[in-house]
Formats: sequence, C-alpha cells, structure tokens
Amino acid sequence: QFYLLKFQDFVCQLNLLLDHDAIIQSIAKNKSGVVYMLWGNYAKQKAKIVDRNKNLVLESGHPSPLSANRGLWFGNKHFSKCNSFLNEPIEW
Repeated sequence: QFYLLKFQDFVCQLNLLLDHDAIIQSIAKNKSGVVYMLWGNYAKQKAKIVDRNKNLVLESGHPSPLSANRGLWFGNKHFSKCNSFLNEPIEW
C-alpha cells in the first residue's frame, strides 16, 4: 500500500501541471507491466492511449452508488485481477 499511496501522490502532483492524457501517455511510454484501472466513462476513454500488449487494462463502471447499484461495479474483481497480473501482489 505504501507504493500505491506514493504513486497516487506523484500523480496528484503531476495532475496540477499536466492533463490526464499527458500523464497516462508518459507512463505508457516509459513503463510496461502497469495495471490501469479505468472506472467510469471518462476514464474508459483513456484506454486507447495504453498498449494492451504490455499492460493490463481493467474497465468498469465508476464505484459510485449510482453506477454500483446498476451492476456496473460489483463483481468486476479488479483487485484480484490486478494481483494476478502483478509479480508482487498488493495487500488491498
């Protein structure tokens, strides 16, 4: 969880300077083996930026009460799919 929080801080800091596409493009260009959890329609539009041959892209409805109750969130198993993909699973 430490690395996840540290990464989120990094993205939040970058977010002040860059738009979301630039952040995703930078990560996609320089890294492979990344899990992209794209939750909600806005996030899912970013999937086209990511090379699915080198990374895992998980798409789902947003975990808000409205989307979740419409069946777009519960049961997506994103956390277990993420851990299956990673060499070092995250303790969620």
